[in-house]
Amino acid sequence: MPAPENTSFDTARTIASFPASFTQDVRDGATTYTVYYRFVAPQTGLLHLFGFGGTVGSGYQPQTLVYQSTTDGGFPSTPVIDAFTRANENPLAAPWATMDYWWGTPLRLLSNAVANSDGSSPSYSGAYHTGISNGPDLEAYLTVAALPTVECGLDLFVYGVALPGPTTTFELLVFATGQITFKLYVDDVLDTLLFDITRAPLTPGDVIGLRRLGTTWTLWLNGALITSVVSTRFLEPLGLGIGVEESSGVTTGRLTTVGGGDSRPTLLISGDDNRPVQIQVTAGQEYFLCFDRAGNPTPALLTVTAQYLAAQAVLPGDLLVNDDTGGFPLIVASPSTDYLVKRSVPTVVAGEAGDALDSGIMAFEDRTLPQIVTYDANFTVIHAQDTTGLGLAYIRTMNGTKFYVGFDGTGDVRVRDLLATGFFGAVDFTLPGVTSLRGIAANNDETILYFSTDIGNAPVRRWDLVNGVELSVLNAGLAANYRAKDILVMPDGTIVVLYTFTGSSPITLRRYDSSGTILMQFTVTLSPGGTGTRLAYSGDRQTFWIMMPSTDDSVFQHYDLAGTLLSEVRHAPYNEGLYLGAQTTDPPLFGVSLSCPLVVMHGTAVPPEPVPDGCVGGGLAMDAAGGGSGCTS
Repeated sequence: MPAPENTSFDTARTIASFPASFTQDVRDGATTYTVYYRFVAPQTGLLHLFGFGGTVGSGYQPQTLVYQSTTDGGFPSTPVIDAFTRANENPLAAPWATMDYWWGTPLRLLSNAVANSDGSSPSYSGAYHTGISNGPDLEAYLTVAALPTVECGLDLFVYGVALPGPTTTFELLVFATGQITFKLYVDDVLDTLLFDITRAPLTPGDVIGLRRLGTTWTLWLNGALITSVVSTRFLEPLGLGIGVEESSGVTTGRLTTVGGGDSRPTLLISGDDNRPVQIQVTAGQEYFLCFDRAGNPTPALLTVTAQYLAAQAVLPGDLLVNDDTGGFPLIVASPSTDYLVKRSVPTVVAGEAGDALDSGIMAFEDRTLPQIVTYDANFTVIHAQDTTGLGLAYIRTMNGTKFYVGFDGTGDVRVRDLLATGFFGAVDFTLPGVTSLRGIAANNDETILYFSTDIGNAPVRRWDLVNGVELSVLNAGLAANYRAKDILVMPDGTIVVLYTFTGSSPITLRRYDSSGTILMQFTVTLSPGGTGTRLAYSGDRQTFWIMMPSTDDSVFQHYDLAGTLLSEVRHAPYNEGLYLGAQTTDPPLFGVSLSCPLVVMHGTAVPPEPVPDGCVGGGLAMDAAGGGSGCTS
């Protein structure tokens, strides 16, 4: 059997139609190959991708990897390295350095453009950038400022041996006549003419450049692909240089705005044996789907399936599980149907804290930037409140009307209130001697703040919000190694506290009255792997939810104030996009993150029905030949 043809990025087969699945034999009789597919997302949405090796727990067990192209299919995609918008330089100054071999003389900076040295013989002037080594997948480009005289050219080159002496160089030469050549020099000697084309002469402002992806070099002019060539030579990181070739005594040819950088696709998700991934994709973005080799079993049949999430309306009472890792969306999960994910919301910032007001306004901590972002019930940003220097945020609603936020930084814990407008209010104080924080909640008349620290057997403490002093504790610690991790103040003024046990899975729930008397207590034993347990108010705040993440299933339980279990729902564990459950031929399509805040959707108005996140039919169709075109009906 012949080897598969799609064994690298540049030879990846194109996935062009959505939805379906296909099976491919990925052996050539001796080797199991890594298989690549390329697709440009036709829709923005949450995508389920699964490569299954045909056997649970043995044999061929492919790992699913997802890459995002840095190119988006266009050119250039990498930043400008030097725009040359500065005072004249002769020679061109650092980080550029003059070449000492056949170029002969230095370049200079003249009126915000690069020119040859002075027009005297010899006519070749060149420089290389001393701080750049990109690739092996890379881009390099320049902007034409003025064409040289006939038979002379502007040079863009990438090189593979330390300069300034003789080196291996891939040289792109642009002539005033419209001729464009691309050559490989080895030790200063022409080795290969990779292409030689002639087109209309370039004009000032044209951007021309090269991209290498795998073994394929492509030539680009003003964002359009002109030609391509395959070369397996010197597949290594390469430096960047520029040059001007002119007739003796002439300084006509000039270039400006040089750019480039790595163009290798960025790894987004690295999967596990025979397990699916879920990833938020953006319409028009190019992605690569890779199924990595796993041993050398026989047979090695790869079955690929993919499906978009069919988005549904978000309703009050739905479970919102935000992700704590940037690039992964907030997930809206059903409060009543197992494994039903209703929608993904990529616009919500990633973080570990969040809550909602009765109006439906939500606040989420951002772990990427120091800020707390508030959203309305349609997930539209209201305001981003800067929190620079304050530390990690712990957020809890106060009587459903505003938020209290505790900041666990390098010193004493600082407390602020956050209004429905998204801005800080007037409350601003520190808790003296308190250097860690876990739970925080203000009572309904905003006179007492309940809080807990990240210390075993520590009590739930009280702070007088009126007089600014600490009061007696609400109740002593539960037991050694138990931490009061989360706190809710219910509408009747009672306090629900979640206690987690370090080193094993049991959790304990207690409900106190304002004097510290225990009104209710029960214990829940999590399934193996449980972590990140959280509390949340129900939609009307009269009852509460517990989220118990696990590598088996994430379990969500709904309780009343007497400790009666009202309902339970399970959702699949997908951490940083990777399914964590056991191998199976039919894994849940979508799921929730493990260690993130739980918020229950509040408000009386139902958000408008969202536009579906996928194609009609909710999926992605692929076949081994990459056939098809666009969404299916």
